[in-house]
Amino acid sequence: MEFRMLGPLEVRDKERLLDVGGGKQRSVLALLLVHANEVVSSDRLIDGLWPDAPPPTASKIVQVHVSRLRKALDGVGEGILLTRGHGYLLRVQPGRSPTTRSRRRRSPGSRSCTSLRSRSGSRPTLP
Repeated sequence: MEFRMLGPLEVRDKERLLDVGGGKQRSVLALLLVHANEVVSSDRLIDGLWPDAPPPTASKIVQVHVSRLRKALDGVGEGILLTRGHGYLLRVQPGRSPTTRSRRRRSPGSRSCTSLRSRSGSRPTLP
């Protein structure tokens, strides 16, 4: 299974494009992908979906979206979206999510620029 976030969010199982829903459900998946292989609390998902004022039923809405995503993703025979305490864990194999691929592809030069930027607070200028 491969996750793609550049352009429209896509989940592919071999050549098949999986239906992961729309709107907030896709946003839940995107938040879980950004934090792949980490437990993401329900509160963090709620804050990501409704930064200003969550509806009174926000917890239930998140549970429904996760349930639907689980059905779409687990339909390929893998238990990849798991409940852990008061949160969720999206298990992604190395190189199967955009975040793990981009970390792997960074060149030594890009790491240097990143660390320069983080130390100085501004982007380095190039000659």
